Amino acid sequence: MKPAIFEEVENQLIDALADGTLDGASTVDMHHIVYNQSETYVYYEDAKRDLEQIGTSLACQEVLRYEQDDFGQTSSFENYGNPCWVANMLVYILGEALINHIFGDDPDYQEGNAITPELAVKYAKMVDDAFDADPDLVARLWQNL
Repeated sequence: MKPAIFEEVENQLIDALADGTLDGASTVDMHHIVYNQSETYVYYEDAKRDLEQIGTSLACQEVLRYEQDDFGQTSSFENYGNPCWVANMLVYILGEALINHIFGDDPDYQEGNAITPELAVKYAKMVDDAFDADPDLVARLWQNL
């Protein structure tokens, strides 16, 4: 069974393309809009359960590495004791990896073009094709982080 946090990452991108959330946004802002507008995890027990499915310690290590590599520093120690914060950060990190994997070579994505309804349809097909080719894509991205 696929870990719930991986399903969240997949579903948030699929839903954002389908429901028009991204219409008019620049492809540059896609990651922020999909994975940083609202918190996926707000309940401690849900986050704790979903992190345990992939390894809470591994998740914390990845968030630490990401923050250090991308920001040059890490958040306060207290954040790492908060499963909701860790899980939300991991959704953000995996979402970035997913978007870059699927759309990274697309000229519209590279140029930062606005997402039109037509481009959203094209991107939805690219997402479907990516998951058809590799149903465990997010798990593979997780392993390669």
